[in-house]
Amino acid sequence: MKSASINLAMFATLSCLLIAGGCCKSSSVTPPNTPEILIGKALTDKDASAFLNQLQAKPERIAFDKKEYYYCFTQAGIELICDRQDRITTVFIYAGDEHHGRYIGNLPRNLRFSDSRAEVSQKLGMPSMSGGGTKRMIGKVPIWDKYYLPTYALHVEYGTNGTITQITLMTLGSEPNK
Repeated sequence: MKSASINLAMFATLSCLLIAGGCCKSSSVTPPNTPEILIGKALTDKDASAFLNQLQAKPERIAFDKKEYYYCFTQAGIELICDRQDRITTVFIYAGDEHHGRYIGNLPRNLRFSDSRAEVSQKLGMPSMSGGGTKRMIGKVPIWDKYYLPTYALHVEYGTNGTITQITLMTLGSEPNK
């Protein structure tokens, strides 16, 4: 149950790498300049379009199981999962790694990639769920915390240096095994 959201994130990354031949290489008011504005919106929504246009990157679109699509903005450090109606259900935000560029815009809830787990907890309170740090066949599962917010879930992964490496935003209906 706790590893389901990690599996989704790993699946999205692996899907982009394998299917697209490497597309992934390189308060209650949502501020309009953070990725939170995307959750639950259609790609054609004016706020979502404005946000995505500021990334100045053309996404790679990947169909998955005829129910969802992945949009990889590789160099911009963002990936989206959309349903068949092109409604954004999940947003992956990356600090930058061997497969993704670093997202350089404002992060949700005033988070910073340099924040430690303790700093995230100070900003967001106690997480609703936590996990990771265990070894699996594919390697060590990153330590993570999940926060259920009024309109979406926010999942934070931490690297070996203890700072944020990835933030995932999910509509409450789309998150795996909640």
